Amino acid sequence: MRRRQRMFSPYLDGQVSGVEMHALSRTEECPRCTREYSALQRNATTVGDFWAEESPADLALKLRVAASQQAARIRRPRFQGLLVRVENRSTPS
Repeated sequence: MRRRQRMFSPYLDGQVSGVEMHALSRTEECPRCTREYSALQRNATTVGDFWAEESPADLALKLRVAASQQAARIRRPRFQGLLVRVENRSTPS
C-alpha cells in the first residue's frame, strides 16, 4: 500500500513505467489509497490552474533587457556617468 501511494505524484506527472502504471490501476481496492489519490489529483489540478495563466508575450525580452542593464550597471565604474556629464559640459560645442 505505501509503495503505491509513493507513486501517486510521479504517476500524475507521467513519470512511471507501464508496470508501475498497471500496479497503480488497482488503487480502487484500497479506500485510503483512493482518498489520497483523489486529494493529490485535486491539488495538482489546483496548482495547474494557478500556473495556467499565460505570461505576456514580451516577458522574456523584458527580462533579458533588465538583466543586461543590471549587468552593465555592475560593470560600469561608480562615477563614470558623472565623468561623462562633466566632460560633455566642458567640451566646446
